[in-house]
Amino acid sequence: MKQLELLPIDLHIQEIADLINKHQNVVIKSSPGSGKTTRIPPKLNTYFKKILVLEPRRIAAISAAKRIATEQGWELGEKVGYQVRFDKKYSDKTEIVFLTEALLAKFLLHQNYLATIDLIILDEFHERSQWTDLCLGLIKEWQDLGLKTKLLLLSATLDTVKIKNYLTDCELFELELPHFPLEIVYSKVPLRINFDQDLIARIILSLETAKQKGKENILVFLPGTYEIAKVFEKIKATPALAEYNTNILHGNLPLEEQQRVVTNNEFKKNIILSTNIAESSLTINGVDAVVDSGLVKSSTYNFNAEITELNLKKISLSSAEQRQGRAHRQKPGIVFKLWTPLDEKSMEPFNQVEILSCDLTQPLLYLSHFGISSKNSFSSFSWFESPVLENLKQCSNDLIEKNLITDDQISFLGKMCLSLNLDYHFCIFLFLADKLNLLVQSIELVSLLSEKKELFTLDYNKSEPTYSDLFVRWETFKKKPQEFSLLQKNIVFLQQQFSKTKQEIDTNAEEKKSSEILIKNLILEFNKLYTQDSHKQLQLDTTSKLRFLFDFVFIDKICRRRPSEKNKSDYLNTAANKFSSEVIILNRNQTSFINNKQEFFLNLKSSINTQGDIICEWLHFIPSERVNQLLEKEIRSSFQIVFNENTDSFSKKKVFTYKSMVFKTIEGLALEDSEKQLAIANYLKNIFKKNKLAFKPLNLFFRRISFLKSQGLVVNEENIPWEQIIDDICYNETSLEKVQEKDWQIFINLHLDNDLKLLIKDGAPLIWENAQSEKKFKIDYDHNEAFIEARLQNFIGMKEHPKISRINFPLKIVILGPNMRPIQVTKDIIGFWKSSYPEIRKEMKGRYPKHSWPEDPTKNEF
Repeated sequence: MKQLELLPIDLHIQEIADLINKHQNVVIKSSPGSGKTTRIPPKLNTYFKKILVLEPRRIAAISAAKRIATEQGWELGEKVGYQVRFDKKYSDKTEIVFLTEALLAKFLLHQNYLATIDLIILDEFHERSQWTDLCLGLIKEWQDLGLKTKLLLLSATLDTVKIKNYLTDCELFELELPHFPLEIVYSKVPLRINFDQDLIARIILSLETAKQKGKENILVFLPGTYEIAKVFEKIKATPALAEYNTNILHGNLPLEEQQRVVTNNEFKKNIILSTNIAESSLTINGVDAVVDSGLVKSSTYNFNAEITELNLKKISLSSAEQRQGRAHRQKPGIVFKLWTPLDEKSMEPFNQVEILSCDLTQPLLYLSHFGISSKNSFSSFSWFESPVLENLKQCSNDLIEKNLITDDQISFLGKMCLSLNLDYHFCIFLFLADKLNLLVQSIELVSLLSEKKELFTLDYNKSEPTYSDLFVRWETFKKKPQEFSLLQKNIVFLQQQFSKTKQEIDTNAEEKKSSEILIKNLILEFNKLYTQDSHKQLQLDTTSKLRFLFDFVFIDKICRRRPSEKNKSDYLNTAANKFSSEVIILNRNQTSFINNKQEFFLNLKSSINTQGDIICEWLHFIPSERVNQLLEKEIRSSFQIVFNENTDSFSKKKVFTYKSMVFKTIEGLALEDSEKQLAIANYLKNIFKKNKLAFKPLNLFFRRISFLKSQGLVVNEENIPWEQIIDDICYNETSLEKVQEKDWQIFINLHLDNDLKLLIKDGAPLIWENAQSEKKFKIDYDHNEAFIEARLQNFIGMKEHPKISRINFPLKIVILGPNMRPIQVTKDIIGFWKSSYPEIRKEMKGRYPKHSWPEDPTKNEF
């Protein structure tokens, strides 16, 4: 074997081996590019005969296995190998196996799988998926029960204290290893969370600067494929960069293309436009410059809409460190950070791990398989970082409602979903299709829907409104299946998995019985509905039968187009039996469309845009008569009373609903007198509940209560039976206007105890009477003040200031002129007569000579 190039980690490998021999768990934190991934496993193979190495991505697993085989002079697949989705190269004798994290979770489902595994290495632990968190928690619990398998965690950016406190018998080993020199160039322009032309221009400028500095292999980090396409176009239109070969790198590319880009040995000068796939675990050959956009698309599950959404956000400090580390692994480098030093201070220290932001349905089903109790929403599991309890509760309830977990154990249906790694709709669809001799076609449909990558890049006719229909796409696939190689692999894989799952069920008598009962009942129901289908002439057509079966299984994903808005529809959120505000139907070019003749469709795949709208991307139109047929027993009718604010009147409508979705409405039905009375009462009660202080009939009453409280008096109005009072006022009334015109205080008094009644009557009276003149003034209350308001002539002869006698509170007097406009506000009428009145008298006497303006207002009464 030829002498290997010395890497920074090599000098410390024996120390690492000694630690892992001494402790059950070891965490290694060392600089990016130190050689951890390819040098540690073969060295530890001396001590451990069966090693699994988990990588976050397929390309990383394959590249690492190939690199070790090349460096050690081994045949790939013998001593070292790999397994990823659709590809494997190892045997039972292989001692070092690289695999993706989800595969380990799959392998653990097999009993005693870890009995032959000596060591599991979790590479790039900071990038771990939901499956790593599940496996880590299970292995920790099993270790505590005596499992001998050891764990080695590798990362360049990791909260080491947290993981050390979590694992038993865990030792830390931190290394700051030397690198080639790195020049860091910050932007003078602050980073905005917006990928616009300005940012693209700054990326191009950074590339041109890197060229001037003699850099030959430049790695550009971009948020996603859309941004990659935009920058790619700009590079091609920039003559100064013409000498560079431009490559793209992201997870949706075929593995062969990813490997070609990573090897990077076809051209001398290259620009690689990449998502965060190149952030860690991959070494792209020859990179000496990095341009970092500072942005990433983060996947977050929206628990309200039950959809995973992609959000554009700033990268974390740990990601920035990983990215800049790409630039000086093999030679001196430079990194262009398209943000300011101040921006960096606002970055989060670490990325949010997937388990905290993903759909928890599959992970919790997985835990149920291992006997983890669903009681208390799986909170008893040994989470390294526990999801939010509310999210755990929602997903736990969802599993129970769908009968995937029954009696605190995973059900037969749950095991099916877990084994096939599919949603329960898909599982039921496949098993029913198998009984109806439609399995081949159904697997193709399920593969289309379950594949996350973009499979359809054809230039569809924009005038065709139904090209996003699943069955239209299926027909496209059947015409040219050879153009969809990835989909073909998925179909073969699913066929194998389904066959394997059926065999496992057949070998378990209890599960076989459960499956037969479930499938038999569903088949009976399907056949009954299918024979009633109005399109009987098509019953011999396989596609028609397949469509009916699909509608039968997926009917709870129903959407109904709003008549007034062609591209917006009501959308049933099936798990919670509720609706989002709307779902918008869009085609791939983001142009709204919908077939006006089609009222109903099934929403099969959705996303959420930056405005928070739910976008339906995959759908299946369904005839309205079939909707009525499939939901005949589920549709309920009820009457609703509607209030017209323009006319202050009520009307009745009959509403037909499925769960929360409105299917049909009959408007303008007349109300009986008893219904009108009830409608008025309920309407007033609702307004009262929303804001009792703004409720007009009671506004003055609550202002009086507020006034009394402001004077330090104890007023207990909480026990007043307001709903009963409203019912009494509305008794035998059919006019809202007449109800509102009534004296509500009379009805309120009937329900007040004597003490409270007297307190309100005397402490916040409605009338003040001048004992000398016997004139009466209406008292009003506002902002904890009591006041009276009248023309000045009404106060002539007043020799002392009016007050509320019970609480000795002076009333505020608003004195009005003959034109009913305020001329003075006072709490001292005697002081007003002496100071302000003489001047006001002069002015008013000239303007209003017909009115009397006595020289001494305390002596003259009118």
